[in-house]
Amino acid sequence: MKKLLFLLCIILFLAFGIGCVRNENPDNVVPDNNVVPGKTPNITEETLTGSASIIEKYKEIEYAEAYVENNKLILYLIPINKDVPKERVREIGISFLKALSGYTVNEGLKGPTDESYGEIYDYYNVEILVEGENGTIIDKGTKSKGKNEIKWQ
Repeated sequence: MKKLLFLLCIILFLAFGIGCVRNENPDNVVPDNNVVPGKTPNITEETLTGSASIIEKYKEIEYAEAYVENNKLILYLIPINKDVPKERVREIGISFLKALSGYTVNEGLKGPTDESYGEIYDYYNVEILVEGENGTIIDKGTKSKGKNEIKWQ
């Protein structure tokens, strides 16, 4: 009887101990390295250049750049030529948003999902600028911080 009671105590102890450890990080969230409540997180140079280099691999894109200006994130695209359909460049612009957001996961922010472009966009307004011939802007998308839609003009 004592052995059975002892065995039950050990099983309960292990079950309780494992349950406590399992609940320490229930969502498997990456620790917040760069996120301070109420403060806009910084976007690293690696995030900006890395996401742009991903987008430049699209055969339709000649040049891509991402930078922060006046607390606004600018995603700049130059298609390879004027024959690239506007809809395709817009799709690539959205891919640019998601690529950049994916880089911020290392900074403790949530990345893109089917429902969101990523947590970084809760802190920054975004402009997607598409340059045409002679340096003129031929398309522009805007996304307000905290919103999950892009308005194209």
